[in-house]
Amino acid sequence: MIRIGIVDDEEPARRQISDAIGRFAAEKNVELEVRSFSSAGAYLAEKDNLFDILYLDIDMPGMSGMELAATIRQTDSSIVIIFCTNLQQFAVNGYEVAALGFLVKPVEWYPFQLYLDRALKAVAARERLRSNASKRIIVKDGAASRVVDVAKLEYVEVRKHNLLFAVRDRATGREAVLQSRGSMRDLATELAPYGFSRCSASYLVNLAFVTAVNGSDVHLGERVLPIGRTYKDSFKREFARYLATRDWEAPHP
Repeated sequence: MIRIGIVDDEEPARRQISDAIGRFAAEKNVELEVRSFSSAGAYLAEKDNLFDILYLDIDMPGMSGMELAATIRQTDSSIVIIFCTNLQQFAVNGYEVAALGFLVKPVEWYPFQLYLDRALKAVAARERLRSNASKRIIVKDGAASRVVDVAKLEYVEVRKHNLLFAVRDRATGREAVLQSRGSMRDLATELAPYGFSRCSASYLVNLAFVTAVNGSDVHLGERVLPIGRTYKDSFKREFARYLATRDWEAPHP
C-alpha cells in the first residue's frame, strides 16, 4: 500500500490535504494510507516514518519544510516530496531537494489531483527501476543469441537499420558492442519502464549511466551523445523524473 505523510503545523491544512487524498482514493479506487504530523520534529521522531509520498508545509516553527526536506534527502532519495505553501518565492529551492512540485494554499482540487497522480506514477517508476536487475532481453548478434541484462546496457544506437547495443559491466569496466536488426521505436517502448529514454532519433540512453546533461549534450562518463531538438524537452523531463526517484546509494558509473 502507498503510504503518504503530511507535515504541517496548521490542523485545518492537514485536514484539507487528508480529505483531498481520501477523495482521490475513492475516485481512483486506490488504497492510500495517510499519516499527519504537526511539525518537522514530530515527523523525525516517528520511528515508522517510511513514506512513499510526503506533503510538506514550508513555513513552520522550528525546522522549516525546506530544512526537513534537506534532512530527509541525506538518507532517503526515493520519497516523493510535494510542498504545500503560500510562499511561492521559495519554489526555486525545491529543485535542491528534488521536489516534485508546489501546491499553493489554499490547495485547489485540480492541481492537487494532478500532482498526486504524478507522484503515484513516480513511485511506480521507482519500483520498476529497482527491478532492473531482473530484466533481460535477447539480442541476436550475428549467428549468436545473447542474453543482455538491461542494467548493463549503457545505450543503443541505430545505424543504417542496425541496432548497436553498448553493454558495460560496471564491476569490471569491460565494454562490448552487440549488433542486431530491429526497430528502435519498438525497443524504446519495451525499455521505457526500465529507465531508458531517447535523447535523439539515433540514441536510446539508460538514464542510470548519465553523469551530466549540458545544453544539447548528454554525458555518459567520458562519452558524449547529442540531444536532438525534437527529443530535448521530453528527455530532460524524463531525466529530471529519474533523478527524483533513483536510489542514490547505488553505485554510479
